[in-house]
Amino acid sequence: MIFSYRDIDRHLRAVKTRMWILVVVGFLHVVFVVACFILFHQFLHLGWTLLSNQMCILSMNAQFALYSSITIATVVTIKQDQQQV
Repeated sequence: MIFSYRDIDRHLRAVKTRMWILVVVGFLHVVFVVACFILFHQFLHLGWTLLSNQMCILSMNAQFALYSSITIATVVTIKQDQQQV
């Protein structure tokens, strides 16, 4: 069977979009953590850095769970389409 790239992209468009969003959010988290560290270092209270790091870890875990669920749903859909053929 010959598949065109458009057929493949149709199934994986949500996965690719979510992946790029996850990459951008990851970079924003890094910028946020560095900015928080600089601000908290200037105000001589580094205890808040721990809270900002924990917030970033929790939100990235939630984003990863969402991305993995979309990826699993796409894989299941592709497998079902292949079995129907």
